[in-house]
Amino acid sequence: LPYADWLLAQKDEGVKVLFLANLPFSQEDARQKVAVGLGMRGDYTTIARPDAVEIISIDDEMMGFEAKVHPHRTHFDHIVAPHGAEVFLSLQCKLGSRVVAKFDPVYVADWGGALLDPYITFSASPDDTLSLFDPFKYLSKLWPAGEFPAPDPTTRDGLRAFFSHIDGDGFATLSSLRRGVTCAEVVRDEILKKYPLPVTVSVVEANTRAVEVGLEVKDRPLYEELAREIFAMPNVQAASHSYSHPYSWIKDDPDSIGLYASENLILHPSENYTEIDYEREIVGSTSYIERELLPPGEKVEIMLWSGNCRPPAEALAIVRRMGIENMNGGDTITTRHHPSLATVAPRTMQWGDELQIFAPNQNEFVYTSDWSGPFYGGFRDVIDTFQRTGSPRRLKPVNIYYHFYSASRLGALKALHEVYDWASSQPLHDMTAAEFARVTRDSRATRIFEVGERRWRLVNEGALRTFRMPRSLGLVDVARSEGVTG
Repeated sequence: LPYADWLLAQKDEGVKVLFLANLPFSQEDARQKVAVGLGMRGDYTTIARPDAVEIISIDDEMMGFEAKVHPHRTHFDHIVAPHGAEVFLSLQCKLGSRVVAKFDPVYVADWGGALLDPYITFSASPDDTLSLFDPFKYLSKLWPAGEFPAPDPTTRDGLRAFFSHIDGDGFATLSSLRRGVTCAEVVRDEILKKYPLPVTVSVVEANTRAVEVGLEVKDRPLYEELAREIFAMPNVQAASHSYSHPYSWIKDDPDSIGLYASENLILHPSENYTEIDYEREIVGSTSYIERELLPPGEKVEIMLWSGNCRPPAEALAIVRRMGIENMNGGDTITTRHHPSLATVAPRTMQWGDELQIFAPNQNEFVYTSDWSGPFYGGFRDVIDTFQRTGSPRRLKPVNIYYHFYSASRLGALKALHEVYDWASSQPLHDMTAAEFARVTRDSRATRIFEVGERRWRLVNEGALRTFRMPRSLGLVDVARSEGVTG
């Protein structure tokens, strides 16, 4: 009951309330109190297996967004929208020929609205969830006054943002393309030298120092000199991909059960490294790169998470205290094979008081079914992702994200060339991964104050400098605006 009282108090304060999937009350008295307080009708009972379920009305502009709506006989709640609500889907069920209940699963009311199971998504496969309603149209109904300049980290100076970044995995792996040549050498020659685009390059310290089992310590000078040559290139920004490449950053992380044979790379016994130490992984690896591999005066500006890319708040706090950015994680992989908004990840994730910046797109490991193939046709599909997340709505920048081991196979390298060729042909605004991470962080921190009719004051740190507005607001009056260039 206290939660029910709190929820109704929010409504009285003018805060929008949205029920997603179900009404979150197991106690009948709390459920009844909220329903009555919000004007919901019906007796809120569940008819387990009605004889028939029929659609009474459906708004075709709102529903059928990624999949067609079909009535379900396995679950039917007697919940009816409040009087005056805008109902987008309404159903009734029968026992025999008698109508016994009505269900309004998708609607908006003056206090907010509801999106209730099983009429919000459809599980097309174990990997694909399709939306039955249009989330963009629904949110514009929920907040009809929500027309204002919105921070947009996908765009810079009128162009779609672009950056690329490389995780350090496979740096010292021998490529099958040229005898005795490492993947790092192939990436240097075939990608970094051929495409004059900014790229954020990371290394794993255990790899370049040759303390990973399978590498020989005598080859350390070769790997480190190769890393120095790459980091000295004018289009390369340095990043760390950790010391020992943790696969799971949180001990006993339930998200990683059964996925990895070890917590991190197997290191030579001389390293005496038995458990993940965040300071060593982040501060230690960064100091090593700056001390041993970078040109004088240059600094590491970003930490690229390894493994399952789920750093706890403690690890994120270390990065923040160092004054550098962080990135990786997020599972955006929308393609013709997975054509759903559910495959578009958010931009960030909050861990306590800390913020993780997600990579805008996924890498070739994911596109090739965990590096099992196809290698050419797999990662080439990222072009499809770029197109789908660019139109009809720009949801993401263009982000070419891969590992050094892409140079181990001809098909993977050919796909990488094609992806870079596509990006080179597009009107994009180039930046580094660290810059994009700063822009994304600033977009989340941006504050928008309405100071008059169609007048706003936009406040942030200055990293995010692009805002988008609906056409219905008209054009910006640049002459009367301060700090606006176009």
